[in-house]
Amino acid sequence: MKNKFYDNLRFYAIDAGPGDFILLYGPKGLYRLLFPGDAVPRDTYSLPYENDEDLLFDFKQTLHGFFNGKKVSFLDFECNLSWASDFTARVLNEVRLIPWGETRTYGEIAAKAGRPGAARAVGGAVGSNLLPIIIPCHRVLPAGGGIGGFGHGAEWKRKLLKLEGIEI
Repeated sequence: MKNKFYDNLRFYAIDAGPGDFILLYGPKGLYRLLFPGDAVPRDTYSLPYENDEDLLFDFKQTLHGFFNGKKVSFLDFECNLSWASDFTARVLNEVRLIPWGETRTYGEIAAKAGRPGAARAVGGAVGSNLLPIIIPCHRVLPAGGGIGGFGHGAEWKRKLLKLEGIEI
């Protein structure tokens, strides 16, 4: 049975070096970035919308730049956070502002999102991020040191940080 939610989304495959990433996007912006090996609902594959060539070209170039260790920003791409609670959206918007090559702690993000002391809640919000790399949750680390969590595993998180010159 086809999922009605995906009817307004388009899928775009990008070979970015470490494998094929799938970008889900629609009229309200980028929705999800699937990593190599993630399950893709095959019955929802679709052609890009007309006039999306510039968006997709720019995104592909930016993603390739990231995986080639270039200092890039995804801030020019609109993100669809309609799925997120208000708190999660505030957290992810703060995470989105972390510059390339820098990190923040869960506690720092909690304070910026208006909930000082809610580092654990920030961890949950960051863990629900559907747009890793674009919203660079890999740049959020525990205050006590270490790597912290990442939806695609610690190895991916280390790899993404290393691309930005950050060794954990």
